[in-house]
Amino acid sequence: MYSEQIRTIEHPAFPALWEAYQTAFPPGEQRSVSGQIKALAAPGYHLDAWFEDDNSLIGLMGWWDFAPFRFVEHYAIV
Repeated sequence: MYSEQIRTIEHPAFPALWEAYQTAFPPGEQRSVSGQIKALAAPGYHLDAWFEDDNSLIGLMGWWDFAPFRFVEHYAIV
């Protein structure tokens, strides 16, 4: 198992991550793709993806670093 920070929607794992995100959260708790692009550009926002050794997505977490604390906004296990 390993993780990667997703910094743009051009990341090869983004389509699978986005599908998992849309499945895991109700529409009222989701961003649009344009909203996600803005979040990814924001200082302090992180979108992490976890993968099995075969590169299959197993989880995601969107979180904010608001020093001295961190806020987890979205967390899902696939």
